[in-house]
Amino acid sequence: MLKKVTWVLFAFLLVFPLLGVEGKGFAQTTQFNDVSTSHWANKEIHFLRGKNVISGYEDNTFKPNNSLTRAQAAVIMTNILGVGERNVSQATFPDVPTTFWASGSIEQAAALGIFTGRDGRFYPNEHISKAQMAVVLSRSFNLAGQSTSSFTDISNGFWAVQEISSLERNHIVETGGKFEPNRATTRAEFAAYVTRSAEPSFRLSSSDGDTVQFEGRVVTSSSTLNIRSQPSTSGTVIGSLTRGATVDIYGQSGNWYQIKHGSGWGYVHSDFIEKVSGSGSDGGTSNPEVIAEAQVTASSLNVRESANTTSNTIGRLTQGQTVSIYGYEGNWALILFNGKWAYVHADYLNISTPGSNGLTNRVIAIDPGHGGTDPGAVANGLRETDITLGIGRELEKLLNNRGANPFLTRTNDTFIPLEERAKMANDRNADLFVSIHANAFSSSSANGVESYWNSTHSSADSKKLAESINKYLASDLGMNNRGVKEAGFVVIRQSRMPAVLIEVGFITNTNDANKMKQPDFYNKAANAVLKGIEDYYNN
Repeated sequence: MLKKVTWVLFAFLLVFPLLGVEGKGFAQTTQFNDVSTSHWANKEIHFLRGKNVISGYEDNTFKPNNSLTRAQAAVIMTNILGVGERNVSQATFPDVPTTFWASGSIEQAAALGIFTGRDGRFYPNEHISKAQMAVVLSRSFNLAGQSTSSFTDISNGFWAVQEISSLERNHIVETGGKFEPNRATTRAEFAAYVTRSAEPSFRLSSSDGDTVQFEGRVVTSSSTLNIRSQPSTSGTVIGSLTRGATVDIYGQSGNWYQIKHGSGWGYVHSDFIEKVSGSGSDGGTSNPEVIAEAQVTASSLNVRESANTTSNTIGRLTQGQTVSIYGYEGNWALILFNGKWAYVHADYLNISTPGSNGLTNRVIAIDPGHGGTDPGAVANGLRETDITLGIGRELEKLLNNRGANPFLTRTNDTFIPLEERAKMANDRNADLFVSIHANAFSSSSANGVESYWNSTHSSADSKKLAESINKYLASDLGMNNRGVKEAGFVVIRQSRMPAVLIEVGFITNTNDANKMKQPDFYNKAANAVLKGIEDYYNN
């Protein structure tokens, strides 16, 4: 995923269709003629104007109901992130020549993974849809979402459900009713949602439909935990929580949790909050963060509804079974069991916490296979290049959370030569190399996961890594285990560290493809790879 970008005051100008140029400055009055004080986005629009980050037309209008193009949105996002333009000698997209007015911004946005093209093209003059806007904001501001949405027209299988959910969970959009994901985003909507994403004080209050996501407990080693005005260490300290205090979590922005403070909102760092309980009558999860992994040491371990021996037993775990831990309550560990929150006694777990997982400061090369002019396998409405990049981004995020230093050989739908991918890993002295692929075969009956290694470099370790990852891919994805094999693929043959190439199922098989279409597939696959890497280092 997109790496965290430090942003200061917004330094962008909205580009307008009638003007066709950027940076036309006009004398500004206090209020746009066509944005009254009663307009729903009045405060957000004029906040941006007050910061000199948007300008209107010569007649002092904003035209809030007009739409933006993808090119204009790319310019806005690269400017807001302060990353400038990317000058290239050869255009990435055939419909965005280097002479195009927004070429530098589009190239930079694509390189950062903020935008991706479609069918190898960018479509710069196409209006940006609301679903595309959600994806852009979620990626740019590292907003966390989940696989369900409150909007009636967003199904669990919708391609952008997690990104749309991230706008709901972080109080950027009004919830309920319809989202209209395929409708063009208006200038007022874009201005409002950009403002709310970047400036938390503009986010919607609990009276606008917010709900508690879960209850957390302060676990800082010091006596207090700072509450800040923004989800950043540059935010002003507006208060503090004492160690051991419990607090309701309403949303998440990157590594920061949103909480209520006084009559407004504040932010605390997620590293110092452990999950105590989930919200909702069904015990459902709201995209919680795993704080540790554990293996059951007892022959049979009771899973209970509450953190005590008198609560109801709702199931059992067997010896050797692995579980993810989301928090602690006394000597009890909070886990997810059959989709519901539950507790197991920590005395019967072999717990591996961040810092003890062998990943700290490990440089890990993540290679999403194919890209650009090489889409890889295409079948059943899927493209291999999209699957591998989606898993790669999730894996990068998970490894970052474990203290590793991962990097992607490609961050967008761009073609990278095979030799160059291995060279990237060698030049950075990577500790591991993981190339991600999806399989295909002429017979649609072929199915399952398999992993490859090569004996040229780090033979024994490469085989061990492949075996470890493949084991978790098969079990966690519920796919046939086709085993581990030696092969001479360029990327693993030329990488000088332990290197594997994994196949996460067959695009050409209906059952495997249907699993790949599930909204949580990327995360499941990435977590399986993560478990395999941790298992490799711990054993």
